[in-house]
Amino acid sequence: PHGIATYLAEVSHPSSNPTSAKAQSRFESPVGIVQLASDAVAAGGAAVLELLVLINVFVGVFNLVPLLPLDGGHVAIATYERLRSRKGRPYHADVLKLMPITYAVIAVILFLGLTALYLDLTHPVPNPFS
Repeated sequence: PHGIATYLAEVSHPSSNPTSAKAQSRFESPVGIVQLASDAVAAGGAAVLELLVLINVFVGVFNLVPLLPLDGGHVAIATYERLRSRKGRPYHADVLKLMPITYAVIAVILFLGLTALYLDLTHPVPNPFS
């Protein structure tokens, strides 16, 4: 809850101090990632490799969150169906009942993406590699 309040405060009143801790710990849009990649290239090959590893690990772990639009949600449903199946009679979960949760997750992801894009365009994160 504290992190949500901090993020919403950052979106509604972006900090004028670009070196503040709030500005350093927020979501990045593709625009912000490109800016970070440019800064990493200027810092050297090790910084570029570190940034690529961090992006790939984040995407892989985030994709395993057990919410339906993500792969982890599909794994959770398949595991649930497997556990509910008995004596050769497969059980099929009604995935349509989970669609409101799916829509809510998509809405949150879109909100975070759009607000991160807004912050990256109006108040970019300073170079963390310098």
